[in-house]
Amino acid sequence: MALRALPPASGTLLALMCVTFALETLACGASSRDTLIGFGASLRPYFIDGQYWRLVMPMFLHLSLAHLALNLLGLYLFGPLLERTYGCGRFALVFLGGGITGSLASMLFSRQLGAGASGGILGVCAALVLVRYRRPAVLPADAQAVCGSQLLAGIGLTLAFGWLVPGIDNWAHIGGLAGGAAVSALLKPRTPASDLARRVDHSLLAALGVVCFSGIAALNYYPRWQRVLALEAEGNRLLAARQLEAATLQFEHAKQIEPADYRPHESLAEVYAAQGSWAKAIAEYEQDLRVATDRRRTLVALAAAYLADGDKTRAAQTISEAVGHRQNAVDHEAVAELLEGRKLYAHAIQEHEVALRLHPDWPLALNNLAWLYATSEDARFRMPLEAERLAQRAVDLTGWRDSNYVDTLAQAHFARGDAVAAVATERVALRVSPERRDFRQHLAWFAEDRRH
Repeated sequence: MALRALPPASGTLLALMCVTFALETLACGASSRDTLIGFGASLRPYFIDGQYWRLVMPMFLHLSLAHLALNLLGLYLFGPLLERTYGCGRFALVFLGGGITGSLASMLFSRQLGAGASGGILGVCAALVLVRYRRPAVLPADAQAVCGSQLLAGIGLTLAFGWLVPGIDNWAHIGGLAGGAAVSALLKPRTPASDLARRVDHSLLAALGVVCFSGIAALNYYPRWQRVLALEAEGNRLLAARQLEAATLQFEHAKQIEPADYRPHESLAEVYAAQGSWAKAIAEYEQDLRVATDRRRTLVALAAAYLADGDKTRAAQTISEAVGHRQNAVDHEAVAELLEGRKLYAHAIQEHEVALRLHPDWPLALNNLAWLYATSEDARFRMPLEAERLAQRAVDLTGWRDSNYVDTLAQAHFARGDAVAAVATERVALRVSPERRDFRQHLAWFAEDRRH
């Protein structure tokens, strides 16, 4: 099918996606989170704050050229077929219905940023399957086979791929399928008689109205978002210069303009923590929790603030909430790493130990606890012999193939005062990963200590 033969709605949608991607690229790049938020990507806190146009804009946004190309191909293959069956306006409603319900499902069931036309395209595919089994006569003979079991298999593979590959928003896919099926069930394929009876395509007008409203809302929002980013950048500059009062004013202004952005809350919490104003820090972290995309990280920061404020009970409750109800080794280990980053070593050790009780031979947990015991900045938690035991176990379990684990073992040897063993072990780590500059630096430290 030549490009000039594309029906109008399909061609227009393809063009809009390409133009929008070009605008994303001219901004700060399609992969930039800030660019995507400014252009209208779906994200739960912003939607809850009243930015309902984020239901529509994500279907015109894409994260990369490959992402765009894949969705352009999907729309090019299936869009014209449904448009010729349903008509321009009703096809547009099916596509928008799938895209909108895909965005809604994404925001309801996940906290990740959402962008891409896949919800709308899967909505189109769902409509084609319904037409194939409910009104097969309206489809060309060669399309009937494609829109039956073959298309169902393709939809199944898409969903399976979404569950298996991290980072793919399968909730948007499921929502798109449901929305496209629902809209198509309410509409009937066009007939010559219906085309003659309706000189004005109200479906097309409705679709155009929704897209235009959302596009205008995004255009109005973008300068406001740029102002927020400028205020946050200036606040971070002032914070780095230890001008805490001036930084606070910048972050407060950013928070007033865009309360759905978690970063001003997080930055203000850090400022108040640096000033020792723990009640204010806790209040900002609690606000941050309502809009944070990484709740676990915010919960650990809040727990640290509770501990600093002397509230051990609420700190323990917050750490438990960060782990989650599943109480599995992966969740405990993730929280342990965040606690260690906050230098809450005692609590980090507890979480590492729980993870190892649940999964005794997990090399990652063994290695991480060994690293803490070998390198802790707080001498009370340095346990070189235990670090050696744990690190040796992690290395043995992985057959000395993971250079990070070998490096941890070298650090444990060094912490115990055995620079000779540390040098020999670090050389093994470098043989596995010769490109690692940090390993070379470690080797230089160990060698220097051995000479003395």
